[in-house]
Amino acid sequence: VHLRNIYFNSFLFALANLPGNILSILYSDKWGRKRMLVGSLIGAAAGLGIFALLVYCGDAEEDGSPSQSTVRTYGIVLSACVFQMFSIVSWNAIDILSGELYPTRVRSAGIGVCTACGRFGAMFA
Repeated sequence: VHLRNIYFNSFLFALANLPGNILSILYSDKWGRKRMLVGSLIGAAAGLGIFALLVYCGDAEEDGSPSQSTVRTYGIVLSACVFQMFSIVSWNAIDILSGELYPTRVRSAGIGVCTACGRFGAMFA
């Protein structure tokens, strides 16, 4: 892919979290959690598909022109940012949905048990 400044690109990927979080805050009640989860997973798949298409087609058609290489690089970075944004929306929707599985009286205890099991699983993996 030949990204020149990997630190700046990493900053852009991290910055893509912000619109994803704002989107989650504003529309989780309006669209519904399940619809937001499905939509964000479709958006993440689309971003990843465009990323793969740009990487694959760029490798197949190397003609060496600098303008095409620059456009391809910007497209790859932008599609990765779109994937990151929609991934954050889907994680936020999953967090909301997993908390709403439990009745209100035991919700914090249920989330605590889920978090503890996840952390123990991460330690043993």
